[in-house]
Amino acid sequence: LPILFFILAATGYQYTARQLTWRFVQTIWLVLAMLILDALLRRWQLMTYRKLAMEQARKRRETQVEMEDASADADAMASILKEMTAQLSESNAQIQHLLRLAFLGVTVAGAWWIWQDVLPAFRFFSGMQLWPNTIASAAAALTDESAAESTVYVTVSDLLLGIVVAFITLSASRNVPGVLEFTLLRKMPLDA
Repeated sequence: LPILFFILAATGYQYTARQLTWRFVQTIWLVLAMLILDALLRRWQLMTYRKLAMEQARKRRETQVEMEDASADADAMASILKEMTAQLSESNAQIQHLLRLAFLGVTVAGAWWIWQDVLPAFRFFSGMQLWPNTIASAAAALTDESAAESTVYVTVSDLLLGIVVAFITLSASRNVPGVLEFTLLRKMPLDA
């Protein structure tokens, strides 16, 4: 890619080469920053997982001793121990998925912000109108006037943005319990 920028500059497109080079450098910095942040958060997640696993192992030992003292059946003890292990593994998988999604989203949004002036072809989607929407102004709603209504068209870019937001919302809602387990619930004394 730098060779392409050099060729552009040599053939007389210095401004274009400079703009593309600057955006390329910004993209590299964005990716490096996201990789460092990703490594830090994954390290935090690993340390938290280990700490929770050690706490869970202590609880399992205590439960096992209590079950042996109470001479309870082995099936009940095994099911309790499996449930404790499965819950921690599920929380860990949920937070990993949410971190991956967050970093992908931030990286794509950052790259879009960096390259938006250079890639005007994507503005084409803002001009493709799908269906009209009638919007009343707040003043007209208070005075019951119908003259202050305006028509706004939903465009392809609005639809694509809505799909992305719906996907992120759905994925986040599935993984919020794992994040809560790792961040808040382990610090709160909740007993059934």
